[in-house]
Amino acid sequence: ETLERMVIKVVVHSRQNSCPIICAYAATPASSNEDRDRFYSDLDRHLKATPQNGKRHLLGDFNT
Repeated sequence: ETLERMVIKVVVHSRQNSCPIICAYAATPASSNEDRDRFYSDLDRHLKATPQNGKRHLLGDFNT
């Protein structure tokens, strides 16, 4: 499931549970403050919308 331009969420299901994996690639330092703020706001929104029972995995390149 592509959530935003640079955020992808996949949920791996097993017999016992499911494991959400979010892969994110942040805007580069050359990007505008607006683009960076929008990225982190979107990422925060998607993390909060992901169930917190069990494990959550966040992968990516955060260009810090």
